[in-house]
Amino acid sequence: MKKRLKSIVGIMMCMLLLLTVTACGNKEKEKEGSNGIPIVRVGVSWHEKQSTNVTVWSDYMKQFGEEKGPEYGVEFEWIEVVGDGTPVQETSNIQDLINQQVDVMVIWCNNAETIGESIKKAQDAGIKVVTLDHQDSGKLADAHVGQETLEQSVIAAEALADILEEDGVKDAKAIELFGSTGDPNSVNRSGGWAQVEEERGMWETVTTVPTEWKTENFKSGLSNALAANPDAEVLFLASDFAFSAVQAALEEAGRWEKRGEAGHMYICTQDINPEAYPAFVDGYIDAGVPFDNIAHAEKVVEVVADLYLGNTVEKENWIVTPAVTSDNIETEPSVWARDYLKAE
Repeated sequence: MKKRLKSIVGIMMCMLLLLTVTACGNKEKEKEGSNGIPIVRVGVSWHEKQSTNVTVWSDYMKQFGEEKGPEYGVEFEWIEVVGDGTPVQETSNIQDLINQQVDVMVIWCNNAETIGESIKKAQDAGIKVVTLDHQDSGKLADAHVGQETLEQSVIAAEALADILEEDGVKDAKAIELFGSTGDPNSVNRSGGWAQVEEERGMWETVTTVPTEWKTENFKSGLSNALAANPDAEVLFLASDFAFSAVQAALEEAGRWEKRGEAGHMYICTQDINPEAYPAFVDGYIDAGVPFDNIAHAEKVVEVVADLYLGNTVEKENWIVTPAVTSDNIETEPSVWARDYLKAE
């Protein structure tokens, strides 16, 4: 009887092993495209997708994936999840991608401090992780693609200091519209602005307004700051995605004037999104540095492919763009907003 039971158990184990091998074989087969090359399933977690720059990232990652797939010998399948701007929803979305067993994950995180736990869970499940734009504070991700935002703001602030010097503006009062304390990019940009302020001595930041990246805070914050500091001449923007709100506040305060006109507010900005490009061309914005979303998207595709194929990948992959002023706003290649608006 015992011998018969052992035989039955042995047969069952063999059948289970056979089913497992077959399932694995089918999984591998499902990863092959119609042309026989492997499919890399890329899970992309956006903590929100309301701004234009996120749409550009998404669109161009897919475009470059299609264009460069044959070069890398893979086919890209993109699985996107979008949060509501909260860490809780982001955590849930990333767990969903883990459950779907994606091969590589790209994360645009909400908070650099809290994203680490989700990154660890993905890596424990055998998933390579790439952070985009917002690097996790512990630098746990397998690779990061972003802009060195301290350098970005230093370059932009230096360009503004040159303009102020050229126009004979000294000892100006400045208003800073800050991003979010949980975003390293905000902290870096503010730090770069302060660095040039100290080194060049062209302005003094009299108030720093936190916005938490909310459009309504850009308007209300700037309106209140202008009311308290009507003689301020300089404005630093952590980002210009909400520039319509900035313009509205300046108009209401009677400060929406071009360079060279009385009451002009000298503006130094970051990113040069489509929302700000027309005002830059028309002379309302004086200096800035583009955030080249298209170059970021291309680099993400390259890094994802290399991680999937087991190639050596740099831990940090930085995109560098130059200062933009009225001299080159209409010619600088990294100002993607120009071509984006023309295509609309």
